[in-house]
Amino acid sequence: GIEHDFKLPPLPHLDPKRRAELAAQAKASAAERAEKARARLVEQLLDLLEAKGDERAALAPLLAAVLQQREELLQQRRAARRSLLKAAREREDLKAAAPELVREHRAQRARGEAALAKARDALREVLTLRQEAQLVARGLLE
Repeated sequence: GIEHDFKLPPLPHLDPKRRAELAAQAKASAAERAEKARARLVEQLLDLLEAKGDERAALAPLLAAVLQQREELLQQRRAARRSLLKAAREREDLKAAAPELVREHRAQRARGEAALAKARDALREVLTLRQEAQLVARGLLE
């Protein structure tokens, strides 16, 4: 290997309570950043749709709901994949448990997709055809 004559400083020890506090702050900060990013995206979409006044006020929460449901569905899918992979690595009774795990994963995914479809339908009800076409082209609606 490569030889060097410097030493890395020791890492500071964090007690478990402080570590938990920092983790909670990081999680809250990440949630806050995600909320701000979603709000910016809603504003950009409202501009794209050329929504003004009352129309803008009506569309904003519907767009935010679709974005929120889409994010939650993606998070559910990631969590389900992780749990299935973990079960495949760790469970000795995987052969017996696999059908139930897969069935549970599919049911959870179906619930998430239904919630997203409901939010999309609510948004679609108040859009003009031009606005709907723009959101379909952007992948927000199907």
